[in-house]
Amino acid sequence: SSDLLLICDTGQGRALLTDIEGEFVSEFRPGLIEPTDAILLATGQICVTDADTHTFHFFEVDGTPVNVFGGLGSGLSQFVAPRCLALKNDVEFLITDFGNSRVQTVDVNGSPLGTFCGSSTPPENHFRRPTRVKANTDRILVSDTDNFRIQIFDFNWGFVSSFVPGGTPVDLDFEPNTSNVYVLNDQWTVHKIDSDSGAWLQPFSVLTALTASGLGTGIHSPAGRHDWVS
Repeated sequence: SSDLLLICDTGQGRALLTDIEGEFVSEFRPGLIEPTDAILLATGQICVTDADTHTFHFFEVDGTPVNVFGGLGSGLSQFVAPRCLALKNDVEFLITDFGNSRVQTVDVNGSPLGTFCGSSTPPENHFRRPTRVKANTDRILVSDTDNFRIQIFDFNWGFVSSFVPGGTPVDLDFEPNTSNVYVLNDQWTVHKIDSDSGAWLQPFSVLTALTASGLGTGIHSPAGRHDWVS
C-alpha cells in the first residue's frame, strides 16, 4: 500500500510496518537476527531476508510468522548473506545472494525458480557480490558491487548494458514510466542514466544538495553498511 512503509531495523533484528506519519502498525521479529530487506508480496504477506541466518522469512501483515526458507550453502534456495529483495511480478521475486555472487528467483510460495550469476558473454560480466536488485515492467537492475558497476538485463536475463557510476554503487532504482535509472554511490553522488542508450543524464551530489538547502553539513553511515527505506 502506498500509505505504509516497510523498514528494516537491522540493529534490533526486526522489520517494522508503519504508516507514512511513522505510526507503528506491526513488527516482524521471530527468527530474525540481521534483517536486510523487506517487501510486500502480492499475496499480502511480508517477505524479509536475513543475512545472519542466510534465510528469507514470510510473515502475515500483523507480524505472525508463516514460514522460513533457505539456509547457508551454494545450492538452489541456499544463500550466503542475502541482501536485497525485488518484486519481478505478482508471482515471482528476486533475492541478491551476496556471498554466492548471484541472484535467485523465487515464487511467492517460497519455491526456488532458478539462479543467475551474470551474463556469460563476455564472461567478465559475471557478478561479484551483488547487493541491490530492482525490476520494472521489462528490465532488471543489479548492483554488481565488487565490480563497481550496474548491470541491466531484460526479464529473461538477456544482457542489455552496464555502466560504472564511479565509486561503489550503494542503491539504485528506476524512474517511473521512463527508461531512466538513478544510482547512488558511496561518494554520495547520484547518477541519472538512460538504461536503453547508456547516456549519462545528470550527476549531482547528495551532500552538496543537503548543505545548500540548509538541511545539514554531511551524511553519516556506519562503515560498510547503508540501509535505505523505499
